[in-house]
Amino acid sequence: STDGESIIVNVIAFEMATCKTLLNLEEGDALALAGNLTPKVWTDKQGTVRPSLDMVAHRALTACEVQRKGNV
Repeated sequence: STDGESIIVNVIAFEMATCKTLLNLEEGDALALAGNLTPKVWTDKQGTVRPSLDMVAHRALTACEVQRKGNV
């Protein structure tokens, strides 16, 4: 969001290649996802309503994959 707060994105995948890509990620890895996105809200312990997103990812692409494709 524009005010510097993070938005939680809950991602689920069913395609094996997409699942493998997600499972091989390390903290800080860049990632692009394609799929269906549903906006949601959740309430934190202080009672503040916060935005979140649920995504069914059909495709995941990492920065490493982009670099490899560029070298082909």
